[in-house]
Amino acid sequence: MRSERVSVLVSISISLPVVALLVSAPAATWAQAQGSAARLEVDAQPSCSTRDELIARIAARSTRIRFVPDGAGIPTLTARIESGPKGTVVAELIVVEPDGRRFARRLEAPSCPAATDALALVVAITLDPSAVTAEAAPPAEAKGTAQAGPPTVTPQAPAPEAAVPRDAHLDTGPAEGAGATSTRRLTVAAAAEVVRGPAPVAMPGVAVEAQAALDRSSIWSPAVILTLTHAWTNELVEPDGHAVFTLDLASLEACPLRVVVSLLEARLCAAGSLGRLAARGSITYDPRSAARPFATAGGTIRLSVPVVWRVEIRARFGAGAALWRDAFEFSPAVFHRVDSVTLVGDLGIGVRFP
Repeated sequence: MRSERVSVLVSISISLPVVALLVSAPAATWAQAQGSAARLEVDAQPSCSTRDELIARIAARSTRIRFVPDGAGIPTLTARIESGPKGTVVAELIVVEPDGRRFARRLEAPSCPAATDALALVVAITLDPSAVTAEAAPPAEAKGTAQAGPPTVTPQAPAPEAAVPRDAHLDTGPAEGAGATSTRRLTVAAAAEVVRGPAPVAMPGVAVEAQAALDRSSIWSPAVILTLTHAWTNELVEPDGHAVFTLDLASLEACPLRVVVSLLEARLCAAGSLGRLAARGSITYDPRSAARPFATAGGTIRLSVPVVWRVEIRARFGAGAALWRDAFEFSPAVFHRVDSVTLVGDLGIGVRFP
C-alpha cells in the first residue's frame, strides 16, 4: 500500500470528504465487526494534552465509542503528542488491531488543542466509520469534560464527511512511524573506543558524544555529531627504552544521509578530528616527554538500535588520513611513525531527546 501526505486547510463550517484518507479498509472492517470499544493510551505532556481531554473531544463527535482498560478482540490505540519544528505540534495515532496488524496516522498542527482535536477526529472516524463530525466543541471543564452531541449523518453522501481542524496537516501511512514530518532530536552517549594508527599498538579509550539531528522520512536527514575521546597505551617495551602514548581528540562529523531498516538506523558521515598526541619515554639514557598536534580527515559509518524507552545502542566505524605523521625515537633509532590512516571503532549507549 502506498502512503501519501495530504495537507488540508478548511474553515470550521465546511466539511470535506477526507474519511478515505484517514481510515484504511482494514480499520473500517474491524470497527464494524467489533463495535466501538477500544483501549486508549496517551503519551503527552500534561500541559499540552491529557487522556481525559482527548476522550472528551472524541465523545463530542461520537457517543458510540467506549474506552475500556482491557478486553479481548478489541483494538489498542496509542496517541502521542510532542513538539514539532518551527513551533508546531506533531501528533501520531498508532492502531494495533486484534490480529496484531498495525497502522499509524501522523499529523502536524499549530497548537496542542488543535493537535488534540485532530487526533479526536481520526479516532472517532476510525472507531465509528459511520460518524460524521463537525468542529467539536472544546472541553467545558479543566478535567476534560465536554459538551457532547450526537453525530450528524448525511445519508445522501456515498461516504461520511468530516471537518478537519484548521491548519492541520495529515500524513497517512500503513506502518508505524511513517510520515514526512521532520523531528529535531538530541542524543548524548558514552562509548568504549579503540583507535589504531597514532601509536605503535591499538589504543583503548573512552568517548562521550552529543548529536543534533533533524530526522525526516527522506534519506536526507542531516545530523552533526561532536565526540571527545581519551585513549592511551600501556607501557611499551622498545629496544632502547619504554614508551607510553596518550591521545586526546575532538572529532566533528557531518552526516547528511540516514537509512532506516526495521529498527536499525545507519548514518553516513564526513569526519574530521583535531587533538594532541603525547609520548613519554623512560628506562633510557635521556628520558623525555613530547606532545604533538594530531589531526585526521575522513569518514565514518554510524549505527544505532533502540533498546527501551529513549535508550539506544550506538556503534561507530571510521577511517581518516593523518594530516601530520610525526616520528618518535629513542635517539638515534626511530621506533614509531604515525600511520598514514587512522582507524577508529566504538560501541556505547545513548539517550535520545525527545
